[in-house]
Amino acid sequence: MVERLTLRWRSSTVGFADLPPEILGRLESQRTAAQAAPLTYRGDLIIERMIKGGETFWGAAYAPFMSRDLTREDLRYVISIGLQMTHGSYKQLAQLFNMPPDDYKRFLNFLRKHECQLPFHRFRGVLMETRPIAFRGSM
Repeated sequence: MVERLTLRWRSSTVGFADLPPEILGRLESQRTAAQAAPLTYRGDLIIERMIKGGETFWGAAYAPFMSRDLTREDLRYVISIGLQMTHGSYKQLAQLFNMPPDDYKRFLNFLRKHECQLPFHRFRGVLMETRPIAFRGSM
């Protein structure tokens, strides 16, 4: 196809519209299929890789974040889902994300440095006992 375009086309540039109809039709059908496919949130994929796949946080989230394949918002999402699962415990979160105990401080420092450490209080559910109040005497 490239040879055909260069032999037939005398101008210095060849654009998208200059492609043969059989190629244009194939590209259009691929683009339509890609648009119709549901998008899966990257944070969910990372959580699945760590929890179900056994991958560490450093491989599943840290490396893509540092290479700018993962946004700060994606990383905060991953941390918030993990904190929901551990009821606000960063120590348990480190275990959930397959990190050795020695990495706990490194993990917290990384989150602080990159502004991804979330307040744990909102993830801790306070269990309150609800008992009916008994009054003495008759009313």
